[in-house]
Amino acid sequence: MIELFLLVIGGAFLCSIVNIIQKHFLKEKKVGPEVTTVAVMSGAGLYSLVFQLVLLGIPKVSVNFWIPFAITAILNIGIQYGSIKAQALEDVSITSALGGLTPLFVVLTSWVLLREFPTTYGLLGIIIITLGVYTFSLKGEDVKLSARLQGIIPEWLHQPARFYGGPFIRLFSSKGAVLALFTAILASISLNFDKIAVLNSNPIIFTGGAFLIVALAVYGASQATGKWKKLDKSHFWVLFGTGFIFLGISTILMNSGFFFGIVPYVGALKRIQIVFTVIFASIFLGEKYGLLRIISAATIVIGILFLAF
Repeated sequence: MIELFLLVIGGAFLCSIVNIIQKHFLKEKKVGPEVTTVAVMSGAGLYSLVFQLVLLGIPKVSVNFWIPFAITAILNIGIQYGSIKAQALEDVSITSALGGLTPLFVVLTSWVLLREFPTTYGLLGIIIITLGVYTFSLKGEDVKLSARLQGIIPEWLHQPARFYGGPFIRLFSSKGAVLALFTAILASISLNFDKIAVLNSNPIIFTGGAFLIVALAVYGASQATGKWKKLDKSHFWVLFGTGFIFLGISTILMNSGFFFGIVPYVGALKRIQIVFTVIFASIFLGEKYGLLRIISAATIVIGILFLAF
């Protein structure tokens, strides 16, 4: 479990840096999600392949690698582009909270696809981590209740409902929120095929191949529609470097966790990146957080401890 924690949490820390840089360029520099996806994914993919070929040589790949790799690569086109598009359309507190539901979905998909199921303590830990990540992501955005909900929910509960239920309420009016939930569901499926592909090759070649396919798919679709020529690509190489330096290493570390733990545990630990993301957002982007996030962070730590049993 020590190896699992160190690898996945270390990777999540680096991934949070990518999240902050992406958010800065999406929100402040108005870089489109297509350019962001292609730049970051191609940087991460090339880093992985260069690392593999230069330092480790040609990898050994089992015949059982190709089908799960193809499945997860296709799913990751929707996951990576969808999550970046969601960040462009919706506040990060909404998208992060909905994305934080992935570990709960993974418990079901992992049991169906791999027959992996956590221990009683492990399941409790996953639930606690999910609750902590969800509340940690909230920051009090003013989400309006529909007239129907105002009639159902007592007036004295309107404010708590807007705060704690904001991400779910936004599902009815925000494409970004819907995309965030959709990518969380896709991620809960792809994680299982990630593990099969990693165990039949290695985390490095799998990461590089999957990310390059995502980059090529988004680039190809953008070129086919004629949109690519019109997009601002002045920040492309900064974003490429972000993927090359941080995301490639991050994903290799997190995918290496599959050698030491079941998919639900890896999926839960990956979501720790949200905590790091919000902390970095408060430092570098001026976002504030108070007592609730301190309590949420403590809740996540408690959930992690339960995973060890």
